Amino acid sequence: MVSAGLAVPAVAQSEQPSQPLVNPSMRSNPPDRTIFRGAASLAGRPAVNAAGVFVIDATAAASSTGGNEPSIAINPANPNEIAITRFTFAWPNNADVLHSTDSGQTWTNRTSIPVPPGVSGTSGCPCDQTIDYGRDGTLYGTFLTSTSVVTGSTTDPTQASAWQWNGNPAQTTNGTHAQPDQPWLLVNRDPTTAGQDDVYVAYDHFAGNPDARVAVSYGAIPVDITADNIAGTESPLATNPGLRMANDPRNGTMYALYEQSTGNTQPKNVTYRLNRSTNGGATWTLNGNTDGLVVDTVNSDQAPGFKFGTVNALLGGVDHAAVDPTNGDVYVAYGQDVSGGNRLRLRRLTDNGSGGLTVGPAVNVSTSTDAALPSVAVTSDGTIGVLYDTFDGTTSTGFPIFTAHLAQSTDHGATFTDTVLQSFQSPATDNSDPRQRVLGDYHQLKSVGRNFYGVFSGNTSGVPAANPPIHAIYFQVTPPPPASTLTYTGPTTADFHDAFTASATLTAAGSPVTGATVNFALGAGTGTEACSAVTNGAGVAACTIIPQEPAGPTTLTVSFAGNDSAGPASITVPFTITREETTLVYTGPSRIANGTPAQLTALLREDGVVPIDGRTVSIAIGTGATQQTCTGTTNAAGTAACTITPNQPLNASATVPLTATFAGDAFYLPSSATAILLLQFMTGRAFGLTAAINLLLLRLRVPPTPDTGPVRTPNASTTNPPCTATLSALVLTAHALCANVTTTVNPGTATATATAADATIGVPGIPVISVSGLTATSTSNCTTAAGSTTLTLTIGGVPITVPATPNFRIGLAGGAQLIVNEQTPVPGADFGLTVNAIHLTALGGIVDVVVGSATSDLHNCI
Repeated sequence: MVSAGLAVPAVAQSEQPSQPLVNPSMRSNPPDRTIFRGAASLAGRPAVNAAGVFVIDATAAASSTGGNEPSIAINPANPNEIAITRFTFAWPNNADVLHSTDSGQTWTNRTSIPVPPGVSGTSGCPCDQTIDYGRDGTLYGTFLTSTSVVTGSTTDPTQASAWQWNGNPAQTTNGTHAQPDQPWLLVNRDPTTAGQDDVYVAYDHFAGNPDARVAVSYGAIPVDITADNIAGTESPLATNPGLRMANDPRNGTMYALYEQSTGNTQPKNVTYRLNRSTNGGATWTLNGNTDGLVVDTVNSDQAPGFKFGTVNALLGGVDHAAVDPTNGDVYVAYGQDVSGGNRLRLRRLTDNGSGGLTVGPAVNVSTSTDAALPSVAVTSDGTIGVLYDTFDGTTSTGFPIFTAHLAQSTDHGATFTDTVLQSFQSPATDNSDPRQRVLGDYHQLKSVGRNFYGVFSGNTSGVPAANPPIHAIYFQVTPPPPASTLTYTGPTTADFHDAFTASATLTAAGSPVTGATVNFALGAGTGTEACSAVTNGAGVAACTIIPQEPAGPTTLTVSFAGNDSAGPASITVPFTITREETTLVYTGPSRIANGTPAQLTALLREDGVVPIDGRTVSIAIGTGATQQTCTGTTNAAGTAACTITPNQPLNASATVPLTATFAGDAFYLPSSATAILLLQFMTGRAFGLTAAINLLLLRLRVPPTPDTGPVRTPNASTTNPPCTATLSALVLTAHALCANVTTTVNPGTATATATAADATIGVPGIPVISVSGLTATSTSNCTTAAGSTTLTLTIGGVPITVPATPNFRIGLAGGAQLIVNEQTPVPGADFGLTVNAIHLTALGGIVDVVVGSATSDLHNCI
């Protein structure tokens, strides 16, 4: 074991390449593999951070050591699985990887990377190493030995037996190209076969001009390098070329970023170049140039001759790039000298419409003028993240202070907001070695979905700290989603209790937000009516609300709580509730009778359909001084009922007008209904005697005597004119003639009576007819009409027995006919009957005599 705090060179001098180096001071190999095993603070526990930011000392959480020059890989098939490599356990024992299956909450150190068989220069390595996951969950890693690059893979980072190298001896990624350095691995979809993953390894070829080379394995497991081509020229070279790659997951396009530099002093003059391959690394060209395009040419502070924070020689360049997975824009971050230190700048490269890229203006990522180690990633919603370190001076005891930052942009790199991930103290001061690297040559930021995942070299011990380590510090950041906008598109007025469709469109960053729940609330407080709906592909949500509040102005609030795709939003729009239309229909009886209570009903409904409960309806019958009213309250069926005992006058049509009225309220408009009711009435007539004789020598007309006249009334009444004591008219005599009509209500009845003490009819040619004790009665109600006659009859002096049956007919001389107890219905009456005690007719009506007539009838019976 090596004591804490001691520098342990990973590669002895005997392991250095025997071939003469080209620009040996520019190589990052051999790395500074000093393992700072200081006392870890907050081991395994997250540091306190801003909302949406999680930071943990992954090394300490795994009870391990080491942390400089870390690389990270996130399994896209299961983003909870994360792997980190860094400088620590070295071959010939198995090298290790920090592994998490719970999104970085806990970590385990897996010593599961075996020595590649038959490969030289492995002792004390892996040196530079980078890892990346394929879409199927396969973890790929590329590793630098002191002489070569070797690449392998595993489907289970927990088991050394799962690791695969290609062949024995293992295939070297750099093949015959000598003096490789700083390999950089990324996995991308194949540009032709979308379901295939290809593995790209970029490395510096220092035995070349030097060159930036990219080796490719096409969908092979174990990794099988079958292509290796120059992606750019790294000459002239006054500092490390900082070769990095970026991939476009939409179409399999790959980018290579590298530096060309001149100058023997600080700052160096650096040209940052970007090249592209659209055919799986077979050829590289951009904007018609096989050496790509110039992103920028600036002065930059880099090794040899410059150490970031006095303890970290920048032998890995100061540059990185990433591709926006939403549109293919490329973002390049790089260092530019400002006052003796680097400020990080960023440029956006966009499609120029001719198959190439246009380089946009430079913007500042950092405010600090002493920043380094940039790493760029872009999330699935286009948020740009730049991980970087700043040098923030020294402690009172002279130890450098560094801060890891994540700068984020949601406007395509126009502006950035900065989040401090961790400030920490270096465990070492300047040791006068120009190749000293406490932090290493790089750290990494990647993205899956909307999350950033990253790792940097540092510690969570704070500042100042006693004997802090350098560990791999893992962090995960969920950027705040882009601001969203709600636009209300539904109606702004509706009737009370009438359903309306509330609708709104939800957008974020100018695009519809789909699958999001939008809430609608009408009114406020306890009276709120609400509904919710999920946005469709156009970002539109719509649902139904039924207003329950009184008519008048109110508000409609539309809200979205926010999700991973869009931030929360809320709008309030004025809304007017109008009174609902009502219909009122009279549903009670069509006939009424004075003196008999009548239950009158009316039906109140919304729009003639939905019953309205609990409202007062007034009902009136009649007009003017005789109008009668009552009120009722509607029940659940919408029916209001009240009772009136009618006392209405009788008009010619026996009708009574009815009006039902709902006055309206805060919720409903008024309405009314009218009806014409039939008024029950009684009629009748009674008289003692009437005669019409038109013989040649005898003309006689006796009007009805005595006569009640026609009686027509809806009320109780009695009509009884004075009796006639004696009637004597030629051939007619009668004594004590009387007539009476009596009506009652509740129930309605009519009774007519005619009486005579005696009567004699002596028409020439007809036997003398005599009667005595005569009574004719007619009684009607709303169920029946009945009549009767009582009398003593003699004809020609002969007594006649009269049966009780009505309409007893007796034929007389000369064709005359006498009807006793003549009963005939009253036309047009509900129930009615006319009773004539005796009715003499002769000679076709020339003789017509009636003694004792009674008529009663009822109309409009209830």
